[in-house]
Amino acid sequence: MKAREHLEHWLDRLMAYVEGTLPKPDVDEVQQHLASCHACQVLLENIQRLREQLQSLESELRLSPEARLRLYQRLNEERRKRGDALLTVPQALLEEVRRRGLAATEAALEVGSTGLKAAAETAQAAGETAKTVLEAAKDVAQTAAESAARTAKPAARGAMEPVRTAADVARLAAESVSETVEEMGESPVKGAMKAPLKMAGKGARAAARVAKGAVKSAAHGAQAGAEAAKGSVRTAAEAAKGAVRVGKAGAKTALRGAKAAAEVGRAVAKGAKKVLKPEEEETEDLENRG
Repeated sequence: MKAREHLEHWLDRLMAYVEGTLPKPDVDEVQQHLASCHACQVLLENIQRLREQLQSLESELRLSPEARLRLYQRLNEERRKRGDALLTVPQALLEEVRRRGLAATEAALEVGSTGLKAAAETAQAAGETAKTVLEAAKDVAQTAAESAARTAKPAARGAMEPVRTAADVARLAAESVSETVEEMGESPVKGAMKAPLKMAGKGARAAARVAKGAVKSAAHGAQAGAEAAKGSVRTAAEAAKGAVRVGKAGAKTALRGAKAAAEVGRAVAKGAKKVLKPEEEETEDLENRG
């Protein structure tokens, strides 16, 4: 057997021997062979040196299992190009990478599920807040409309009072002129003597009516002002109540959003712990079940 073929024949077993994964019967065979084969002794030294270099590099860089696997793959690519024998990837490393991949997938699913639940919870809370805002605005608008209606009635009566007063004064003036004309027709002298007194009396009544109209108009105006003031107070009170309701709803929404975010954060932390520290995670799960 040629030297190259001889070394390739023993390479896998020597690497497994260094990794400590070789069965006991094969270990005895390898040790017996090494005792008499200088070439395999040199190959073993090279394998041990390379393994020590890899371990030192991993320790210095603190490589993750995935990075270590990529390092092995990269080294094997270079060795394949040169025609050298490929390095054996430790089985423990392959299992660790596979376990972390499964754990990462489970964690991603859990985080996604928690995130969807959190989004739904937050959306529901936001919808409830929006509903509260609309209800509060509706209540304020209704209160304002009712206040405006209460104010409009006395204001309208106050606006109509001068019109009624003018109509009454015009009627009194017309009666005074008509009576004077009638008496003058019956007796000019007597009518002329009574006319000033009659007109003075009608004028006094007209003045009294004007005064009364002014008082009523002022009263209606005061009533309208009072209703407007009361309406402003009622509207402000309703607006304050609405603001409190909206504030409570907003605080509730913020609290639910914070709780949802915390749930997502816990899911992320739990997933990361499951990927990076599986032993602690399994122990914790067992304790929780117990």
